[in-house]
Amino acid sequence: AEAAPRAVEDGSTVPQHGAVRAEQRQQPASRHQEGDPQRRAARFGLWCRRQAIHWAGGRAVGYDLAVSRSLRRSKRASVGLTFRLEYITQVVALFPLRELSPFPKNRSTCIMAANVRNLPLASMGVSLILLGIAQDGGVPHAGCACSHCMAAHQDHRSRRHPVACGVRGVDGSMHLIEASRSLCDQLHLWAQTLGIGGVAKPDSVSLTHVHIGHVDGLGQFGKEVMGARGLPLYASSSVIAEMKKREAIEPFSPSEVSPMQGFAPSEGCGFELVFVPVPHRDEFSDTHAILIRGPSRSALFLPDHDKWSETLAKHGAETIRGWLSELGVDIALIDGTFWDSSELPWRDMSKVAHPTVSESLSRLGKRGEGDPEIHFIHLNHSNPLLNQGKEYDELVGAGWGVGWQGEHFSL
Repeated sequence: AEAAPRAVEDGSTVPQHGAVRAEQRQQPASRHQEGDPQRRAARFGLWCRRQAIHWAGGRAVGYDLAVSRSLRRSKRASVGLTFRLEYITQVVALFPLRELSPFPKNRSTCIMAANVRNLPLASMGVSLILLGIAQDGGVPHAGCACSHCMAAHQDHRSRRHPVACGVRGVDGSMHLIEASRSLCDQLHLWAQTLGIGGVAKPDSVSLTHVHIGHVDGLGQFGKEVMGARGLPLYASSSVIAEMKKREAIEPFSPSEVSPMQGFAPSEGCGFELVFVPVPHRDEFSDTHAILIRGPSRSALFLPDHDKWSETLAKHGAETIRGWLSELGVDIALIDGTFWDSSELPWRDMSKVAHPTVSESLSRLGKRGEGDPEIHFIHLNHSNPLLNQGKEYDELVGAGWGVGWQGEHFSL
């Protein structure tokens, strides 16, 4: 039964392990028999698509052989090289490597973690990975026995890290935005999603503000854990001053960022960061969203702000669409802490400084042609969007989305 092909949605079949081996032995040896590079690249793309469906079932069949063959052939067919590597990157991004068998270490032509920075720049590009989608406390939330938190205690697949994201530059440099308590798991997730093996090691860290869920991982860069020295840290002057008070700045080389002025976090990374000021309960420091401007698209990372009326007024905008358009945003990752004001009945929600998703939906309406992608992040452990229920269906039905851990955006 295991050796028999499995049918997939398009009517084709996905061969099992033995069938793949047999099929590979039947491949023609002559380059003339194999056809031109474009046709070989197209066949490889179809293979990746079928393998992606196969991997979703929990198996990894023939991946190392296909990568090895692809890279060997590409020495003779440079036209297909970038095409193939982009397919590999996209497929691995769709199906994180925790579902796959590890790369075999005895195949020198495989893509290994140590060689990720040596890949052709055209095949890498700038990528943004969501490393966490939860509010500062994550899911499960300390001291909470709600259904979401208990489910996460019982099944670790339901766990959600505090909000953070990672940006990889065209040169392979890695740039972390926010440093949460889940730093260890997030660096592993980052590497898995990119398909580079091991763990990611940031070349810089950027902070939006100093509330606990966004900075309580900074200590792990110190001598007790990672032993970083002189790591670039980008933040506003008030954030850096507060971190100095908390004696959390020693592993870093801090740089004060001016609002609304773009800068590259490292030379040759191929993208810019722009700190966009937003109002948010600024008792210890100010707060910024971060705009990531890539070669092709821009993404806005806005995990926290107080009210849409205050944020829009601060930037002289009347609508969310107008503000995002003015910033040139193609992808918006925005504050979705609470679904509505009834979510925490024991608290006065008027004093909780976050716009609800319901309010955002009422302002946005349905997504229209030319609108940016909008994904809600920073979800509180009580938020019904953590489950795919009626609230989730309402949001997705309007054309918007919920960010998911490990989600990949190409910029």
